Amino acid sequence: MKRRKQSGGGLVAFSSTNPKDENNLSECFHKVTTHLYVSLAPVYTHEPLKGVKQQHLDPLLMSYFPPAEGVVLAHYNLRLCGQDEKSSQNEELPVMARIMYDSPFAYMWISVDLLVWKPMPGDVLEGWINLQSPSHIGLLVHDTFNVTIKRDAIPKGWVFIPNQADDDNVGEDAEEEDNTNDKGSSDQSGPRSLGHWIDETGCRIDGKLRFTVKSLNVSARIVSVQGSLLKPGEVREDLTKLNAHPHHNTNQDTTTSKKHVKFENKDDDDDESTSESVDEKTDNNSAANDDDGKVEYGESDSDANDSD
Repeated sequence: MKRRKQSGGGLVAFSSTNPKDENNLSECFHKVTTHLYVSLAPVYTHEPLKGVKQQHLDPLLMSYFPPAEGVVLAHYNLRLCGQDEKSSQNEELPVMARIMYDSPFAYMWISVDLLVWKPMPGDVLEGWINLQSPSHIGLLVHDTFNVTIKRDAIPKGWVFIPNQADDDNVGEDAEEEDNTNDKGSSDQSGPRSLGHWIDETGCRIDGKLRFTVKSLNVSARIVSVQGSLLKPGEVREDLTKLNAHPHHNTNQDTTTSKKHVKFENKDDDDDESTSESVDEKTDNNSAANDDDGKVEYGESDSDANDSD
């Protein structure tokens, strides 16, 4: 099986301030020093450093921190600054914290160094492929961060080859997979994919893949990275035109609307026939009631004559 060689070219033209290493990969790890105004619970009065770490710094780990513009991986060099944001902790002088009114919490400034993963649009990174489907390619960067490369960011010459497994063999494959996991085999590189992509030269896409960061999305302090494999300035015009003129969907909507009109007419005819039959039954019932009334009256008259 042919393996695709990794090229060093970035893909989408963006500007990034992150430096690059000898392999032309972006270095996204940074040390960021920040100052925070925090509160300290009364239980940590005798251990302020421990209290600040547990209350304010530990919850920041592995989440996006807006002041640092990245994902916090670690914190160190914690310093208590008291009421002066720019002052440094002095062992000879006590650090002063402020207590407001009847609140038992103490407030002060702190200074801390953060290790931050800070990718930017235009950075060139590498990730391990862990999912391939017709709509996107999923990667894992540094065994931690998820990256998605959507179909419109995949070169036009690439083709997706779906798996050709029969439905009858699904149970056998699952059993073999369980046996492999029990044996502790390391041949399985990741989750089962729906197939695989091949590039314009016919080489299968797997293993490590180099891409360019297209955008970053932050939701609930979790970062999702959108990547691209296109060359600088390249756009998938075929997909753009398809999205702009969805002829197939329009035809389906028209056909559906026609069927709906016929269905409504049929319902109207059924309603009219139903109403006519109901009216006829009503007239017949009323006529029958009238006839029954006349007969009863006739019998009553005859009875009256007999009595006379």
